[in-house]
Amino acid sequence: MTSRGCDDRVDPDDGVGRVWGRVLLIALLLNAPLKADENLHQSGIDAMVRAARYFQTHVAANGGYLWAYKTDFSMREGERSAAPTTIWVEPPVTPSVGMAFVAAYEATGDTLFLNGAVGAARALVWGQLASGGWDYRIDFDPGESKRWHYRRDVERGDAETGERRNRTTLDDDNTQSALRLLMRVDKALDFSDQDIGDAVQYGLDALLKAVIDALDERGRWVETGQLRNPENRRERIPAEIISCRTFNRNLTLLAQYVRSRP
Repeated sequence: MTSRGCDDRVDPDDGVGRVWGRVLLIALLLNAPLKADENLHQSGIDAMVRAARYFQTHVAANGGYLWAYKTDFSMREGERSAAPTTIWVEPPVTPSVGMAFVAAYEATGDTLFLNGAVGAARALVWGQLASGGWDYRIDFDPGESKRWHYRRDVERGDAETGERRNRTTLDDDNTQSALRLLMRVDKALDFSDQDIGDAVQYGLDALLKAVIDALDERGRWVETGQLRNPENRRERIPAEIISCRTFNRNLTLLAQYVRSRP
């Protein structure tokens, strides 16, 4: 997939793709000290429950989400029009919705929200690439999905990428946001889910291996597959990593994560 301009966005007019932001806001408000009207507090929880049930029942595709939908689902979009079997990774979608579910779970203790977060995490685990991270999108269609080379392929002994797609994308917080959600869900489950834990460790190991030697003098990583060094010469870096100028886009947050799995 060709990297696009870093500031391009889909701005839906009548979709439901940004409801997650409102859910997250309500969840954060619910964590505030309870001095307000109890009825208002309960109304907030009820709204979150309705949104969560609707998202999980009607909007999710294998636990994941797109950027925008029309209410009758005649339009589904990520960075472009998408099939019902497709989800998007690049925020504000699958990792973002999953994070809203985690926040709602932490605010209420209601496992409905935890289930939504786990569903989003499992969708990301399914789409994790052999290179350790994620492309912008994941397609669950049995035929279309064969165009990518996944971590699970490697685990089955299929180690050669060949003509398949296997580019970990750091542009626009793509892989970083996926890993953060997996970490949060892993912790919420008390590190009891082996698949999610393995995906976190595989992704972190791959990122560290790929980027630690690819920093320029300003602490940046790649620019469309190339790195400009202090002498203004371009040097190739691993083809599995592609991005706009990332300026450490949220990778420092990943570096601060200390895994406590036994």
